[in-house]
Amino acid sequence: MKLVFFVDVDNTLLNNDQIKVEIKATLTRILGKQEAEHFWQHHDSFREYAKLVDFPNITRTYCAEINEKTCSVVVGNIFNGIEFSQSLYPQTLEAITHLKTLGSVFVFSEGDMIYQKRKIEKSGIAEVVDRVFLFEHKLDHLDEIITQFQGDRFIFIDDRDDKLLEIKQRIPSALTIVVCQGHYAKEDCPANHSADFVVGSVAELRQFSRETFFPFKNQSIN
Repeated sequence: MKLVFFVDVDNTLLNNDQIKVEIKATLTRILGKQEAEHFWQHHDSFREYAKLVDFPNITRTYCAEINEKTCSVVVGNIFNGIEFSQSLYPQTLEAITHLKTLGSVFVFSEGDMIYQKRKIEKSGIAEVVDRVFLFEHKLDHLDEIITQFQGDRFIFIDDRDDKLLEIKQRIPSALTIVVCQGHYAKEDCPANHSADFVVGSVAELRQFSRETFFPFKNQSIN
């Protein structure tokens, strides 16, 4: 049976919390504290409405409101200048390379089609995986993805236990690995996670072998 890994990006492979801190700091330095807070209000409103972060659209609505001709260029350059590769968690690319010795590895990510796509490409992640599946809301496309790999064993890797729980409910035969990184990680991780396997960092994925992936419940890799 072939192993097929579907790996999340934000706070699983990339330290997205760190990226957001850097974005806020750069916005404050360039726009000033008041306008940086104004921009982030647009961010929070858009995220609440659309249930995703879409920086190109957030920038567009913010710049339209302040009616400043150079706004889109100035703010756009902030995002274009981010060095995403510097926000990879330690040993991320090595972990992906190891998983590829066990089976196929696909990015299964969500977000907008411009900023999120650039993040995956510029970080170097796109180069080392077999394919990138990117959607605004990835679980809306779960069924269409898995139909491409009938008969294989699916393994989903994510920092969000709620996403993995929904996947498990919809695909009971799938195995799930929660990575305890980022602000979604519970303080008592790994004790109260429902995933099949729990790791403290993406680097720990290098400890897995083909023999690991049997349907044992709640395994921690120490």
